[in-house]
Amino acid sequence: MRHASLNTDDLVSAAPPTAGVWAPAWRPPPGRHVWRLKRNCALRPTQYAAAMGLLMGISAVVAIACWIGGIWLVPIFCCIELSAVAVAALAYARHAIDGETITLTETRDVRVEIDRGLRHETYLLQAQGLRLVKEDADTLWLRQGAIRIQVGGHAAPAMRDAFEAELRDMLAGRPGREPWADTARAGRT
Repeated sequence: MRHASLNTDDLVSAAPPTAGVWAPAWRPPPGRHVWRLKRNCALRPTQYAAAMGLLMGISAVVAIACWIGGIWLVPIFCCIELSAVAVAALAYARHAIDGETITLTETRDVRVEIDRGLRHETYLLQAQGLRLVKEDADTLWLRQGAIRIQVGGHAAPAMRDAFEAELRDMLAGRPGREPWADTARAGRT
C-alpha cells in the first residue's frame, strides 16, 4: 500500500489566482495570518537536477566520442561548456527560493522573513505605526521609522495586489472576510 503525504509548501503557488481572489490553499492558525510571496519556479529540485544532469551527460558523451575518434579540440570546448553550465545552474539554484514570508501574529506583531540567495533575514515589527507604501506598480515597502523593507518583488502582480489589500485591511483592524470560507462553501455545493 502506498503512503501518501501532503506537503503544504506544494499547495502555495506564486501563480495568479483563477477566481480573482488570492487565498492560501490551507487554513492558517487562528489569530495568525501568513503570506508567502516567493519566486515562481517551474521545476522541482529533483527535476532541475535531472535536466542539468541530462544536458551535461550528453555533452560528456559527445566529448568522449570525439576524444576516442582522435578529435582532441572538442573535449576541451566541452569541458569549458560543462563548467559554464555548472556555474549557471548553481547561480539559478541559489536564487530559486528567493521570497518573503510575512506573518501577522496574535500579538499584532509583523514578522518578515526574507530569503535572498544564501542570506536569511528576519525582522519583527510592531503593527502599530507600520505603513505599507506602494512606490511603483511593482514595489511594495513596509516602513516603520528608519526601517524600510521591500516585499513582494518576486510575486505575480495579482498576488501582490491581493496581498497589499489584505495586509492593509489587517493593519487597519478590518480583518475582512476569510477567503477559505468561500472555498469551503463552494466545495460543498
